[in-house]
Amino acid sequence: MIDTINNNYGINPVSITALDGDINYSNKKYLISDDAGNKYIFKVYSDSEELVLAKEEQCILGKVRGNLDFKIPEAVRGISGDTFISTPDGEAVLLRYIEGKFIADIDQTTDILLDFGKCIGRLHLELKNQDHMQKKSRKYPHQSLHYG
Repeated sequence: MIDTINNNYGINPVSITALDGDINYSNKKYLISDDAGNKYIFKVYSDSEELVLAKEEQCILGKVRGNLDFKIPEAVRGISGDTFISTPDGEAVLLRYIEGKFIADIDQTTDILLDFGKCIGRLHLELKNQDHMQKKSRKYPHQSLHYG
């Protein structure tokens, strides 16, 4: 995996940690740290239907990212200019790591919950204006969101 990341992204991983599988997804996730101190999430998709949704998600997030005042997942473009690359285990994407905690793991004060709701509302307003496959055909239930 080190060679795959280095050859496709020009990043020199110094550590790779497998992340626990999410029961809702078939993709494999890894936390990558590079020699410059940057962190990334490397996601490998073996399920072709899930891959289609992941590519659509990255396209949509790329369109709305600049209109939001909070961080959302951002794919790193590879040396080839593509965001998704081929690996022996399936297609993969490298995402910039977003520092933070899961909302379930923090003290959920009224202020935090109000701020969380405002972020969800702003994201919803941006997404409703996008023309994407999820509006047309919903094979999968709404995916859970994690915010930093």
